[in-house]
Amino acid sequence: MKNSITMFKNLFDADSVMVPLISLKDHKPQFKEGRVTAPLERSTPEAQGVGSDVILNYLKELKEEKSINMHNILILKNGKIISETAFGNSDLSVWKMTFSACKSVVSLAIGMLVDEGKLDINAPICDFFPEYANPVYKIKLHDITVKTLLTMTTGSSFNEFLCMSTNAWEQAFFKSAFSLKPGCTFNYNSLNTYMLSAIIKKVSGQTLTEYLKPRLFEPLEITNYYFEKSNSDTEKGGWGLYIIPEDFAKIGQLVLNKGLWNAKRIISEEWINEATSIQIATPKQFGKYDYGYHFWSGRQTNSFLFNGMFGQNILGYKDSGILIVTNAGNDELFQQSKFFEITDKYFSGKFQKALPKNNVANRSLLKYSAHLSNGNVKKTFFYYLFPYRKYNLYIKNFELLNKELIASSKNAASVGLLPKLLQIIQNNYSKGLLSVSFYSKGKRLFLKYCETDAQFAIPLGIGEFIRGEIDYHGEKYLISSKIEGNSDIITIYIDFIETFSSRQIIICKQDGAYKLLQKESPGMLLIRESVALFKNSISKNRIIEAAVNKINDDFLIYKCEQIFEPLIELSDKK
Repeated sequence: MKNSITMFKNLFDADSVMVPLISLKDHKPQFKEGRVTAPLERSTPEAQGVGSDVILNYLKELKEEKSINMHNILILKNGKIISETAFGNSDLSVWKMTFSACKSVVSLAIGMLVDEGKLDINAPICDFFPEYANPVYKIKLHDITVKTLLTMTTGSSFNEFLCMSTNAWEQAFFKSAFSLKPGCTFNYNSLNTYMLSAIIKKVSGQTLTEYLKPRLFEPLEITNYYFEKSNSDTEKGGWGLYIIPEDFAKIGQLVLNKGLWNAKRIISEEWINEATSIQIATPKQFGKYDYGYHFWSGRQTNSFLFNGMFGQNILGYKDSGILIVTNAGNDELFQQSKFFEITDKYFSGKFQKALPKNNVANRSLLKYSAHLSNGNVKKTFFYYLFPYRKYNLYIKNFELLNKELIASSKNAASVGLLPKLLQIIQNNYSKGLLSVSFYSKGKRLFLKYCETDAQFAIPLGIGEFIRGEIDYHGEKYLISSKIEGNSDIITIYIDFIETFSSRQIIICKQDGAYKLLQKESPGMLLIRESVALFKNSISKNRIIEAAVNKINDDFLIYKCEQIFEPLIELSDKK
């Protein structure tokens, strides 16, 4: 518990280097480029009973809604992809962080164990962990069952924040406070899913990935994926799955098919029906869905949802056979964005089996979809020639070229290139900003971003994004980046393509002095809306509660601004 309080204090100290209290052995591996194995069949929308104009208007409304930062979207009908769109720098061929959307994959694994007769969901969790099941715990946790884990009704206080301060997650779960009557009150907690992952390992003798490989991934011909693990070599379960959107769509389609894939039974229809049905009501702040067995279930629509924060979703409409797969960088933790309202408006109703061909409407849809992506610029001879001309014009007037700017502010100790939310999620923290500079190489401009223990060379497109990669303490990230402005203020944009995150670095000159402002998206809007939820989450532990309740919400937001939008004084090294 001392570690948890230390973690809380360190996290909100903008003037100190953040030192992780645990060192995770597992790191995100480098993404391996390659095509999807066994891609899904493509079809025109009309052939599947959906008008191209319907999808076109849907995409326009998503694009125009300011609260939505869509990265990519796949639309399927009858198991066929009828529309696929990458927004901005997103790339549908690259795997994505799924966050809590992968909880539903864990539910499928539990269902398979039930189908095999190896697991009873009414069994107390103490049955699976004899090393912790002393007489006190057996009495205390008698009503904590596999089912209460599945429905998020254990009431455990050991949560996502507290797991950052200990390696022994299973033991911490057993030792935690259980303040609610099991099975009665919804209390979202990703460590419930972790315990399911641990139970799968206990029952099957295999890790979650090993268990699912021959039962799920191989039958669906999914080959390019990764599931992060804890230090006990157990998949995190509640988060940590990286998967290509089209492959994730296959898993969603399996659920929409009620457990069938290519006429082969993968998981029982009984489990799918039970898991995607409402088992427990959820508070209104969670959105338009109640909860099943690690699936969200629609209140007003006959639908199921895999949901991960920031907008990672698989939304299936059971009646129409429509499946929507998304990745985004929204300022939302659950289903608070207008995405769901907009999507229901277009796809929750009935559709015909087929519509007459409409080549004009289909071409308009394809053209607009391509327009939304930065990667669909028509590459003529002039396209390749113009960047060099633009580069020469830009460099000629770029006063910061070959000039090193030293970070002189005290709060530079907690500033880094990787967005802060990503640092926290990955337990991979910056050791502090030292300096920034720009240099030219091979008709290309680079940002040199120096931290205390690392240097990064970021290729910068002049007014348009170009691809690159960074290695952050052993974790490699695909990025797209560009620079704009060229006088008293310049802005560098960096999109982390596998993730929800984007970084802005703004360097401005005022009265002869330089300043650097860093922003990230999602960022402060999400933080402001989440302060109360965050305090409530960690306050379930009474020891931390005393420390947390002393902090005024406005002061906490002020501290967050220093962390997520730091302003750094820069000195010009002569």
